[in-house]
Amino acid sequence: MTDYGYWIILMLGIENKDGGSMGKDDLLKILQTLLKTDAPFNFLLELKKEDLEKLVVAVRDRVEGCNKD
Repeated sequence: MTDYGYWIILMLGIENKDGGSMGKDDLLKILQTLLKTDAPFNFLLELKKEDLEKLVVAVRDRVEGCNKD
């Protein structure tokens, strides 16, 4: 698991049902949850898993920062 994958699990408290690393589909669902949307982001599945993990972390940090105001 990449460092970003590890931080996603720690920060979001989410693991896949087997307790292992998350797949790209899981990461996409997390992103949709963070953005509170059901918009089809399937095009993001073309990214490498590590890049998708980075995106989820960045969005999560931004959303969490906006909610503190």
